[in-house]
Amino acid sequence: MLDLGQCVSTVWQIIRSEGRSILKRDILLTLGLGQLISLWQCGTAIMGGLLAKRGIVIPNGQNFLTYFLLGLIFCVKLAIRSKDQTNNLLSVLKKRGWVYILLAVIDVEANFLATSSYKYTTVTSIQLLDCFSIPVVLILSVVFLKSHYKVVHYVGASICVLGTVALVISDVIAGRNKSDHNASNEPLGDGLIISAAVLYAISNVSQEYTIKSFDMTEFLGLVGFFGSIVNGIQLLILDTKMIRHLDTSDIETDLLIFGFGAFQFLFYITMSYTMLRSSATIVNLSMLSADFYTFLVGLLLFKYKFTALYILSLVCIMIGLVIYSSRSASDVTTPQTEENQQETGHPLETTNSSINDESPGINQESSQNEDASSGKQQGEKMFLLNSK
Repeated sequence: MLDLGQCVSTVWQIIRSEGRSILKRDILLTLGLGQLISLWQCGTAIMGGLLAKRGIVIPNGQNFLTYFLLGLIFCVKLAIRSKDQTNNLLSVLKKRGWVYILLAVIDVEANFLATSSYKYTTVTSIQLLDCFSIPVVLILSVVFLKSHYKVVHYVGASICVLGTVALVISDVIAGRNKSDHNASNEPLGDGLIISAAVLYAISNVSQEYTIKSFDMTEFLGLVGFFGSIVNGIQLLILDTKMIRHLDTSDIETDLLIFGFGAFQFLFYITMSYTMLRSSATIVNLSMLSADFYTFLVGLLLFKYKFTALYILSLVCIMIGLVIYSSRSASDVTTPQTEENQQETGHPLETTNSSINDESPGINQESSQNEDASSGKQQGEKMFLLNSK
């Protein structure tokens, strides 16, 4: 049987032994960026919750603005690159446009399935099953990104998940899930959120690989462009009736929809930059704290009941993040293609990479890029929608 005292002792020994590593500037910046991602996610949840209180639940319509903004801004940036560069918009579309179509479909459907799950299952189930993305990210990172996880990483990730469990327990104690009995088809809803978690994991790992192998602007621009097309088609098919009844003359509603898109836009940009510095696993673990920030705002908007477990959940998540981040999870660099060397003139640089030869003709086998060290009941449910 697992000895709790021994577990606490082991965690304390890890914190003491990794103390100097934890205080490094790069790690602190990565942790800060992770919490910024959670705050943007919290802002998205707030806008979605307030829209739901007005009877407006248009997941495809709300997400469309985000994809459109990403595609518009970053595709324009790609398009104005010099024509003699091999990584401008047209050349990228010819070489790997199909890759971004696939990534856009995965991302759009992950958001759609997560939203749909709220119609069928309970918030408690969603909060717990949403964590399924973490082990999937770990497995995909080992298989495709060649990450090398150590005991410290598994301990840190486990503590983060325990923090989420504490948050769910505190929700039950506080009665936030009192409307869960309205779940119409829990097996279906649970299946949808698990599927969404898997798609999120695939999307995040693919995002990390693409950003580090090619270009962050390229990823955001083309996923936004193709995502707006896929999302727009779903919008016309599934949400036309809701759009027709939407009162566009209501300025407050318009501001909430714009705010939803703006927060999600910032979320995508910050997440991409954080992955460039760290990894998809760090991002997924950081997002576990979004529920806590959502709860803080919910104290005012939905009169949530406070319990000490909420604080404990945040402490657990932050301790887990600190422990996980104290060691790099990758000793093998992100694959660098000959194409990238021609585009940039030197291998892709990451936070911990060391480049000894910046010649454009550098041998691919000698370029090593190290992965960075790493209305009310419906309103309440939608308020938690973007907790992952």
